[in-house]
Amino acid sequence: MQLIGRHGIGRMKCVGHLLAREGTLKINFDVAVKEGNLFLAAVCRNSSGAILHIRTNQVRGSQPPKGEALAARMAFALGMLFTDCEIIFEGDSLILVHQVVNEECIPDWLIEGEVETIRQFLMEQPAWKLQWTPREGDEMAHQLASLSVGDLSRDCIPIDIVSSDDSVSSRRADV
Repeated sequence: MQLIGRHGIGRMKCVGHLLAREGTLKINFDVAVKEGNLFLAAVCRNSSGAILHIRTNQVRGSQPPKGEALAARMAFALGMLFTDCEIIFEGDSLILVHQVVNEECIPDWLIEGEVETIRQFLMEQPAWKLQWTPREGDEMAHQLASLSVGDLSRDCIPIDIVSSDDSVSSRRADV
């Protein structure tokens, strides 16, 4: 499992969104919980940071772990549009990432189906990786999670959301 910054007890270094290396796509995912609904979002960007596709959805529910798992599964389904590419999937739920990448770990009953589905995606697509990122590295996905339902055109996204990662997007991750 690859982690950005430190986790657990101690301080975490906030690094913001990092670009993927050349030729690699990155799909960030997140959930927002509001009024008994889970708002899911996944954002696919190329190595220059340009948005290639955004997918959102809304489901009934109020449990953030379930929402994170559903958003991750939706992100992997979005990845199927780009099966010929190396893709890094990033989310800010360390618990979810841990349960997916550690096969010895028995998934929490609430998200077991999503964990098993994501593990299957990773087995079938060896060029895909799942990793954790701090919340600051997932800001666009989080903002989009509460915005809309369905596929969005880039032109429909408020400019302040489109540019929310620009201040740190010049940094590139060596992933």
